[in-house]
Amino acid sequence: MRSNEKRFRRALGTRIWERKLTSLHHSRVADFSVGRVDMLIAAVILFAIAAIAGFTMAAIHFRTRTTPRALLAGLHGLFAASGLIVLVLAVIRASSAVSQAALGILVVAALGGFTLVSFHLRGRALPDGLVVGHALLGIAGFGTLIAAVWLFVT
Repeated sequence: MRSNEKRFRRALGTRIWERKLTSLHHSRVADFSVGRVDMLIAAVILFAIAAIAGFTMAAIHFRTRTTPRALLAGLHGLFAASGLIVLVLAVIRASSAVSQAALGILVVAALGGFTLVSFHLRGRALPDGLVVGHALLGIAGFGTLIAAVWLFVT
C-alpha cells in the first residue's frame, strides 16, 4: 500500500511540477522576449559605436602613419563582433532580403578586419587600400542595415 501511495504522489507531483514549469515558461518568456526589430536596432547601435572607433582608428592611421592603439582596435572589434552576432540572431529569427544583404556585406567587412589584425600582429604596416576597403564595406553594410530597419518599421 505504501509503494502505491508513493507512486501516486510522485506522479501527482510530477504533473504539478510540469504545470508550474510551463506556466512559468509562458509568463516569463513572453515578458522578456526580444523582437526582431529590437535586435536589429541593437545591432545598429553596436555597429554605430564600432564605426566611431573605426573612424578614429582610420584618422590615426592616415594622419600619423602608425597603427592604432590596441585598446581602440579591441573595442572596435568587440562592438563590431557583438553587432554581427546580434544581426545573425535577428536574421535567423526572421529574415528579409535586405537584412541578409547587410549580414553578407558586414561578414566580408569582418574578414577584412581580420586581415588588418593579422598585419598588425605581424608588425607590418597596414595597407591603405585594405583600410579603405574595410571602411567602405563597413559603411555599406551599416547603411544596408539601417535600410533593413527602416523597411521593417515602416
